[in-house]
Amino acid sequence: MARVAIVREGGLEIDQDLEFQRKAWVAQRVGWVVMALFVLAAAAGLLGSGPLSRARAAVPGVMTLEYDRFARFETSTTLTVRLDSAVTAGELVRVSLNRDFLDSAKVETVLPPPTRVESAAGRLIYVFAVAEPRVPLLLTFTVAPQEFGIHAGVVRLESRDAHRIFFRQLVYP
Repeated sequence: MARVAIVREGGLEIDQDLEFQRKAWVAQRVGWVVMALFVLAAAAGLLGSGPLSRARAAVPGVMTLEYDRFARFETSTTLTVRLDSAVTAGELVRVSLNRDFLDSAKVETVLPPPTRVESAAGRLIYVFAVAEPRVPLLLTFTVAPQEFGIHAGVVRLESRDAHRIFFRQLVYP
């Protein structure tokens, strides 16, 4: 049983429970720290755009992928694939995305538009015409995640060497 002291302050009798008051102050401080950590995490990009949100992966001399580590449900996000000049020597370039990733997201736009899209085992292959041979080519896939959770993706250059970049994206509600 907590001890409650009755203190006379300026003619008033006031009940004080100092043990409860100390516990309340500790709970308040813990709440402040939790809120500060939440604000710092948001500012760093864990809940949207910020320095921790963007990621980059590459196969040196072949291709680079830039993407958002964290995405929101049904909100557009981009996958930017940069193909180096060694890859764009021919007339066509074929880049694929794994079907598991595409099943969890809706492809809204692909820039430049592919000349055609082909289906293969576990992936969709986007075929692009090369306008200027031996010049790096930038491909932008705008997707809107349709499911919550962690989704694994694979961007693959459909060539003899079949270079791949693996990535993961966490989708928030």
